Amino acid sequence: MTLHNEMHELFGKNLIQASARQVENINISEKSLHFLRTTGLPSEYESLFLKFSLGFSSLSSLSSKREQLYVLGIEYDFETEKLYQSSRTEVNDCSLIYAYICIGIDRDSENILAIDESGLSECFVNTNIICFAQSLIAYKKMECRIDANVDNDEEIHQAIEDFENQLREIDPDVLTNEEGWWLSVINGIYG
Repeated sequence: MTLHNEMHELFGKNLIQASARQVENINISEKSLHFLRTTGLPSEYESLFLKFSLGFSSLSSLSSKREQLYVLGIEYDFETEKLYQSSRTEVNDCSLIYAYICIGIDRDSENILAIDESGLSECFVNTNIICFAQSLIAYKKMECRIDANVDNDEEIHQAIEDFENQLREIDPDVLTNEEGWWLSVINGIYG
């Protein structure tokens, strides 16, 4: 099954695509641009605390090094978001509120990075947008396995282990950095 079809099968109408205008000044591979324009990312992925809103051009609140980040979305706490939305109608930049982390594409390397709003802390997420999408699919499939076997600790452990192995196949360096984003996700699963 193609990446496009898998994303549609798992996330359906929840996918958002970037317009030509949103990606006109981003210097990434044609394959990555094509993915963003034709497949896209889920508008929300609540269990990963992600909300995607493609097209932030830069982050004025971050250091000049991070002005090279094409922001894909934010990581946040959905409960905090509910409180936040009651006082503000639209999330339109990354100078949001405490504990927001922007996730985006580094325009120089195509790496997907997670950066806190101060710009002082960043961590590697994936090598590129294609690997990020494949990782989201692997995570979604792991979640489905866990949900189907909620009373079977052995199967849950195996699903998590299989997910880790899939991440290594998708993006070999993704779990090598102790401060990497996906490693923190896995550590969160184990609690």
